[in-house]
Amino acid sequence: MSLIVPVKSIYHLYNQGNRKQKIFYDAMDYYYFLKLFRKYVHPYCDLFAWCLMPKHFHFMFLFKSPGDEIIKVGSLEMTRFANGMRLLQSHYAQYFNRKYLTSGNLFRQKAKIKSCAELQSDYRITLFNYIHFNPVTDGLVKHCGQWQFSSYNDYYHDRGGTLVSKELTAYYLGLEVDTNGF
Repeated sequence: MSLIVPVKSIYHLYNQGNRKQKIFYDAMDYYYFLKLFRKYVHPYCDLFAWCLMPKHFHFMFLFKSPGDEIIKVGSLEMTRFANGMRLLQSHYAQYFNRKYLTSGNLFRQKAKIKSCAELQSDYRITLFNYIHFNPVTDGLVKHCGQWQFSSYNDYYHDRGGTLVSKELTAYYLGLEVDTNGF
């Protein structure tokens, strides 16, 4: 995945299991994926929203410097952020294949990434809500707050998660922050 993008745009990144297979089976899978995200990707982005689903994931973020810096990895050139995503998915796939005694590609080859730069400003709010409502839409829960593997509870139930940047989210989405969430 080679990403060369402007720093001040909000992005939506998502990917799913290869052949739409499950990528998370139990809570430990979700937690391990988040641990890897924090290690390999989080240093290069300010995260606004995230949701991990049994067969796919979503991230809404803003690049941080040096996330857009081009580096060489073997013969490839990519951004530090793209390399972080490569490492996240590769390390998680290795963990998954060992745990579930499988082999081969776990994720679709290329994650999808879309810029919100040229879209209407209300699209950012729509995307923020779309990511959080994904578990409800897929019938996994009746209310967003019941799904523990998204940033929804960090905003609306003061879970205290440290992945999302609440102040930047409020600024870029035009939301008001108070001590009890949005």
